[in-house]
Amino acid sequence: MRTIIIPKLIFLIALTGLLVSCKKDLVIRSGDLQIEFDKQMFSRVNSLSSQTLPFMESYQLTEYLETKNFTTKDFRMEKTSKKVLNDSLGQGEEIILRGRSGLKDMDIVKEISVKIYDAFPGLAIFNVRYINCGKKDLLVNRWVNHQYQILAQADTPAFYSFQGSSTDARADWVLPLSPGFYKENYMGMNQSDYGGGIPVTDIWRKDGGIAIGHLDLVPREVSLPVDYDKYADGVKIGITYRYSDPAELKAGYPSYLSDFRFHAQRRLL
Repeated sequence: MRTIIIPKLIFLIALTGLLVSCKKDLVIRSGDLQIEFDKQMFSRVNSLSSQTLPFMESYQLTEYLETKNFTTKDFRMEKTSKKVLNDSLGQGEEIILRGRSGLKDMDIVKEISVKIYDAFPGLAIFNVRYINCGKKDLLVNRWVNHQYQILAQADTPAFYSFQGSSTDARADWVLPLSPGFYKENYMGMNQSDYGGGIPVTDIWRKDGGIAIGHLDLVPREVSLPVDYDKYADGVKIGITYRYSDPAELKAGYPSYLSDFRFHAQRRLL
């Protein structure tokens, strides 16, 4: 069995959280931030501020695995729970979502943990875990977290961004975004003497923004691509890691672990 650990990622939100569960959606609200999950564990992120227009309207596939034969997409939400935390980071709460894939001949469980701490207002820590409960081993080529497409509004430029990758071009880290823009933002070695950087991408409009990144204590060779396709109605961001050799997700073991993620939403004044 091969155990795979993926870098820590964080998700910034505001103050204490509120969990609202209904027949269709699970909603986490905190300050101006609202995170929603549907029955398939797709999600969307928006601000509750009256001064911020929607970041996204439809639910999106934001976390998934690419295997040799398929991409994990729809999961059937089976259970949600919440518990009080009192650990090394202080007091807070943890919300846990658990779902099961609807793939034929496959049985994959997806778990999402969201931790919020009183001592770190505006910060939540997500842990995404996949467990192969089926009878066949899976070969994983790539994992993706926080893949969001953020809507453009009537701004020129449509977005500004912080992109922290380092190359010999020594490009500015704060850049305006226009249709047709793409940058991989690979955090490994990009040239023989350049690489790494600050593993955070921040995208904002005049009325607010979203940032993603990871907070592991050691460098990770992840990518934080920024893709503003000229035919799209917004910019796509995410965090991804591609294995040089496919990673084996053994049947019956939680051998694939996607640890933590970072995501910030803020209202710009």
